[in-house]
Amino acid sequence: MVLLTTETYRELFTAVATCSAGLTGLLFVAISVAPADGKPAQPAVIHHVRAASALVAFTNALVVSLFGLVPGNSAGKAAIAVGAVGILFTAASVRSIVTSRDVSWEQALRQAGLIALLLAAFGAELG
Repeated sequence: MVLLTTETYRELFTAVATCSAGLTGLLFVAISVAPADGKPAQPAVIHHVRAASALVAFTNALVVSLFGLVPGNSAGKAAIAVGAVGILFTAASVRSIVTSRDVSWEQALRQAGLIALLLAAFGAELG
C-alpha cells in the first residue's frame, strides 16, 4: 500500500522546502562572513560540527519536502533514507569531537544537547 500526499500536505511541503532552501543559503552566508581572527572560544572541530549539523538538518528537510512534492510520490522513503544518513552523521560527529585532541571532556559534554537533539530529530524521522 502506497500513501500519496494530499493537497494539504503539498502546501506544507512547499513552505518547508522554501524555508529550508532559504535557511541553507543564509547558513552559507553566515559561515563565509564569520570573522576568523583572534582566538576562538571553542575548538574548530566544534564549529565544524555545528555548521555541518545545521546544513544536514536544512538539506534533510529540503530533500523530504521536494520528494513529497513529486506527483504520485510518497515522502516516506526519502525520510527513511535521509533519517539514516542523519543518524550516521551524528555518530560521525560524536566520533570527531571525542577523538579530537583540541577538545576537552568538558567541551565535549557541552555538545551533548546538540547530539541529543540531532538524534531525536533524525530518529523521529526514521521512525
